[in-house]
Amino acid sequence: MYNLPNLLTISRIVVIPAIFLSIYITAAWWAIVAAILFIIADRSLFLANADPASRISVMTLIKQSGCLVTILGGKFFFDEKNIGYKLICASVIVAGIVIAVL
Repeated sequence: MYNLPNLLTISRIVVIPAIFLSIYITAAWWAIVAAILFIIADRSLFLANADPASRISVMTLIKQSGCLVTILGGKFFFDEKNIGYKLICASVIVAGIVIAVL
């Protein structure tokens, strides 16, 4: 599970909060940092898919777990209401990940 393609996919999930923060930081240099992070995250997808050792099914499951990050980011950064339905859907996705990995 901890091969290069999976680690690249996990790194893409880790970058999401930094891109969320770019909304609140008004410094001019932060737009450049956010753009570079976005490009790195996008490039890691291509590198992960190009690796012959990659298991697309596992990478897709890891990528889908990123929905938790976006749901929680929407709650904390944008004060979204009624996220209970979204969390129920995310729990189904996470349950699918657990079943697929086991």
